[in-house]
Amino acid sequence: MILSAVHRLFPAFLVCLVCSSTVLAQNKLEPPNPLVSEPIDLSQEESLANSVKAGTSRAQAQLIDTLAKLELVNSYRDNAVKRINLIESAGLRIDAKTGQLLRQQRAHLPTAFLLKRQLNQVNVDITNAEITLLDLTNTDDSSQIDSAKKSLEALYKEYIITLGELANVTRHTLAATNSYANYLDERLLWITSAKRINAGEFQTELNAVTNLFSSKTLGQLFKGLRNDISEHPLIWTIVILPLILFFSSKKRIKYALEKLAAKACQRNCLSISPSLIALILTLLRSQTLPLFLVFIAWRSSAPISWSVGFLAAAQSISLLSFLHALSSQHGLLDAHFETAKAKTKLLYFHTTWALFSIPVFLFLAYALPAAGTIPAGRISFIIAMLLCTYFAHSLLNPKKRLLAREQTPNWLLKLLYFLGVITPVIFIVGYALGYLASVQTLLDHTVSSIIVVSLTYLFARLCSRWILISRRLYAKHHARKKYEALKAEKSNDSTNEVPSLEEIEANEVNIQAVEIQTRHIIRFLTVITIMFALWNIWSPVLPALTALDNVSIVNASHHSTDSASSETPSASQDSNPVNTITNTVTPSDDSSFFSSGLSVGDVIAAILIIVFTIVAARNLPGLLELSILRKLNLRPGGNYAITTISRYIVIATGLLAAFSSVGVTWGSVKWLAAAVTLGIGFGLQEIFANFVAGLIILFERPVRLGDIVTIGDVSGRVTQIKIRATTIKQFNNRELLVPNKEFITGQLINWSLCDNILRFEVSVGIAYGSDTKKATEILEDLVSKHPHVLEDPAPDILFQGFGASSLDFMLRGFVNHYEFLLPTQSELHYQIDAAFREANIEIAFPQTDIHIKSLPAKASEKE
Repeated sequence: MILSAVHRLFPAFLVCLVCSSTVLAQNKLEPPNPLVSEPIDLSQEESLANSVKAGTSRAQAQLIDTLAKLELVNSYRDNAVKRINLIESAGLRIDAKTGQLLRQQRAHLPTAFLLKRQLNQVNVDITNAEITLLDLTNTDDSSQIDSAKKSLEALYKEYIITLGELANVTRHTLAATNSYANYLDERLLWITSAKRINAGEFQTELNAVTNLFSSKTLGQLFKGLRNDISEHPLIWTIVILPLILFFSSKKRIKYALEKLAAKACQRNCLSISPSLIALILTLLRSQTLPLFLVFIAWRSSAPISWSVGFLAAAQSISLLSFLHALSSQHGLLDAHFETAKAKTKLLYFHTTWALFSIPVFLFLAYALPAAGTIPAGRISFIIAMLLCTYFAHSLLNPKKRLLAREQTPNWLLKLLYFLGVITPVIFIVGYALGYLASVQTLLDHTVSSIIVVSLTYLFARLCSRWILISRRLYAKHHARKKYEALKAEKSNDSTNEVPSLEEIEANEVNIQAVEIQTRHIIRFLTVITIMFALWNIWSPVLPALTALDNVSIVNASHHSTDSASSETPSASQDSNPVNTITNTVTPSDDSSFFSSGLSVGDVIAAILIIVFTIVAARNLPGLLELSILRKLNLRPGGNYAITTISRYIVIATGLLAAFSSVGVTWGSVKWLAAAVTLGIGFGLQEIFANFVAGLIILFERPVRLGDIVTIGDVSGRVTQIKIRATTIKQFNNRELLVPNKEFITGQLINWSLCDNILRFEVSVGIAYGSDTKKATEILEDLVSKHPHVLEDPAPDILFQGFGASSLDFMLRGFVNHYEFLLPTQSELHYQIDAAFREANIEIAFPQTDIHIKSLPAKASEKE
């Protein structure tokens, strides 16, 4: 029982350990500044003065350190630029020694991340100090505190000036570091770091392998680990104990995966939790050994070659082991993602042999040169890349169709196959020619790209699984609503809480169309995520990818940024310390349409944003329907209102983001806003009024999708509510477009707004002398037997009065939907006519009695 509990808590323990380590690593910076903005208490003048002095001393120390970093970067850059220009002007290539020097300089450059953190912290300190100085300035003067206040003001002014200088120098150091790093990255990739491979390296590598596994080297490794265990037993206990628990629970994990697979394969599985739990168990099953190798590399102090080899092997084992676990029997690909058995078996077979071969040679390829023998390791690396080439050929071959799906084009499969096979071959050629550092850099980024693509593909498949589960849940929910509607119809329960069967069918979502929309947006998000991830991975290595940002289409009309950036760091020239902040740039001139120029990269980014906005706006209803709206019990039209408003928000956000990417600010389009306002005031006021009325309809919902309405002399069902007009489908099957303003400002009858129950009236008049009680009984019998007439509210028959030619009766009853209103009246008319004929009750018609008092003479003679 204890073992099982610890085993369940092990993933949470690992997550907490990684998170705590990350937080500690990120917070390993300068201590927080105690000078925060608080109410000033001048009675503690001495403590405040000491705090300000300490802050000034700390800022001056940081300023000296940052100036030293800036001088170092500038000296590196000046020397490198002179040397590289001299070499390139002579038509020569940069030699290996110069490349080694440049790589060492690249490694010793200041960290851009820490410089940014320092700059942000300095800006916060300046703000707090300025607020405190303003509080001091606004403090009431008195003879007791006047001298203390002046002293503190002077100290705070000096502190602010020092912080301003520090911010200015930090900004220049960050800019110089990024500029020199990009300058080196453009050239280091194409500089050799060793001689070309020769036949003598086989013997050199064999000797290096023998030395690596010699008793002396292994003895140093085990001795270092033994000493670390004796010095840090708690750390080893925390790691070894869960590892023992994991290996002792491998059968339980396998059994749990089998149960989760059996549950996920059932057609009535309505939860994605089995897939998520299986993913967690798969990660635990596949990443334990790589994490342990990383831990051994971390704790082993000597020899360094084994630590480097362990890290290289752990990276390859992590990726291959994860693919191996995914494709295993009862794994995610087999049971949860419904991948074909032939594909999973193919992937499982090739990852099995690759898992026991490729990491071994990568271990040697990185460990041997770290041991001190620089040429050694190339043979092992070439063998590892040959194995990777065969691995890619076996999996990505279009004939195997491992990645083929219904909509996957054949050219894409061929392109992936070509890239997968040619990449290791390029690495082999580069390693043989002496581009060791360049190939290692490209290999690291290639592995990172493969990991990103694999994780994104895994996320997409999980989303596909979620779509399937959501489709099942929607079908179940819709069937339950139909059952409740049928039950309510049989019991004549027509309350508004239970919609009728007709309403359910009218508002039924086309689940296939919704699923297609959701798959489209997930596929598009997957592609965009992969593109941006690959861009971020490869842009630091290949600065040519960022060259589009340097190709200007429109230049900025102001030059304040250039002049500000060209300033050299110096002491603040502003006598007012409140204005001494990080050498701020003069605000741009709003007369320019593009606030900071326009480049090709900006245009491409804007186009991508617009494309993403269009795709998101078109497919957003499906995503909302499957994710959120199906869980909300909204009335008819509610889903449509939410999706329409969400589409408007997505379009507006996308347009703003696209304008922002090309530098179009509010200052540059305010004239356009003024023109639009003027147009609204004149010719566009009707369009704007209809747009606002459409928003009111969506929010207030006086008219909903599917409602039966009468506006003017037109009646029909609402089928669409758009930005300008609403579509009403009349009962003669014609569609009428009504401006939205008519629904807000005009008279409207909504037959189904709050209640679908409607009253009908049937008037009938019988002849004088008929049996009124018998006629009443016939009417009561007919209305009580009609299937569409509700028992509650109960129908009634009224004897309205004595008409000119008839005894007038009124039959009133209720139906539970507008569609039953006219048919029920018609059927009752037929039934009343037949029943009165059978009972010899005459239905009266208008009669006129003519009384003749006298006749003409000729008429009387004829008689």
